[in-house]
Amino acid sequence: AITIGVGIFVHAVRTQRATVALIAANDNAHLAVEQLAREIRTADTFSMPDPETLAFRNARQESVTYAHNRVEKSIMRNGQPITGANVKIERLQFRGAGLSPSDGIPPFVTIVLRVGVDHPALRTSFTDLQTSVSARIGD
Repeated sequence: AITIGVGIFVHAVRTQRATVALIAANDNAHLAVEQLAREIRTADTFSMPDPETLAFRNARQESVTYAHNRVEKSIMRNGQPITGANVKIERLQFRGAGLSPSDGIPPFVTIVLRVGVDHPALRTSFTDLQTSVSARIGD
């Protein structure tokens, strides 16, 4: 009876730790996407060299590039990670419309993300996120 009780307790503790790790990773990814979206809303002069890279000029007239680092599995802003080490970005893709100054429509970017966590019990568990952002300033 004691062995069963200890086994149940150990399992409950592991499950709780895995759940906390997953919540922390999703919160961190959400903050990174919010930062990216905030910057896109006031940006102009967009370009997408490939589906995993988005470049633009922000409201402070700085050149900014967001990209997926496949090795570190992170979101990079100008070469620096903006996601924590506990977050594993399995996929980051940008899809854009209106990115050319001559097309006459406001820039619109869709961000597609697959988030994982570096936890033994959750190595095959992922959260898929997608959000779309329109720039307030036409380019």
